[in-house]
Amino acid sequence: MKYILFISTILFPVFAFVLNHDFFSAVILIVWLVLLIPLDIVTVIDWYRTTDKDNILTKQGLLLTKVLILCLGLCSIIIGVSIIVWVLYNIFIERLPEYSGPRIICGGFGIGPSLCAYGIYLLRLAFNRGRSKAANKING
Repeated sequence: MKYILFISTILFPVFAFVLNHDFFSAVILIVWLVLLIPLDIVTVIDWYRTTDKDNILTKQGLLLTKVLILCLGLCSIIIGVSIIVWVLYNIFIERLPEYSGPRIICGGFGIGPSLCAYGIYLLRLAFNRGRSKAANKING
């Protein structure tokens, strides 16, 4: 199942560009962006958490996946902090015309804190994978 998911992730944008029809290409790319990319991210994280180091290919795959998870975590933290800083700037310093949030601090952060929390989770997952596997083997 995951191989079909990865193959479709590669073939969807290729098919959208080969199709050369604006409406259908846009629908295919939106489905690719909204559905397939998040499913791939969740599948890769699940594979990273459950795979043991059996051979050299698995070790290289785990290293590549660790780098990808680190990049995703850092990007998530940067975007989340940027949203929070932008909201605080608009509340305390200068209200820009693009900002449509509340004038008080209690509700305008949106998805920023969630992105920061998810990024921290991904960074901890990438750095603590080996220790959590060893702890699980010792404890049970």
